[in-house]
Amino acid sequence: MTDINTALETAYYAALKDITTYVFNGQLPDNVNPEEYIIFRSIQNNDVSTKNSSDTSTNITVEIHTNKNKINQTNDGNSLAAQVFAAIYPNQQFNLTLSGMQMIDTKVVNDRTDEYQMSSQLCYISRYITFRHLIYIA
Repeated sequence: MTDINTALETAYYAALKDITTYVFNGQLPDNVNPEEYIIFRSIQNNDVSTKNSSDTSTNITVEIHTNKNKINQTNDGNSLAAQVFAAIYPNQQFNLTLSGMQMIDTKVVNDRTDEYQMSSQLCYISRYITFRHLIYIA
């Protein structure tokens, strides 16, 4: 089995980096507190190899976080989500380009928006989109 995480993380960062100023792999750094940001994380790989190929079924979650003073509607998060879909899954034939392997299928496994949370006059809304990719390892 080949490690696919680095290639997948690189492809996700390349796809998402132009959506908003703040795109992170794993977690938000302590030294920033933006009003909107994207985090991609939680890669889960399952071996689905056959006798003739090495394959994984891989899930990865994209988190979209927004916060505003007192009132935060879902519009900003939904706008970012539309851009995430356009970058990762604009149509059923599209797959990200990976170094040293081939993504051959992409699906949305889950898409959920959490209820807002208030903290120190800030209203936080988070949306989580989990994608599943079938990846052929050359």
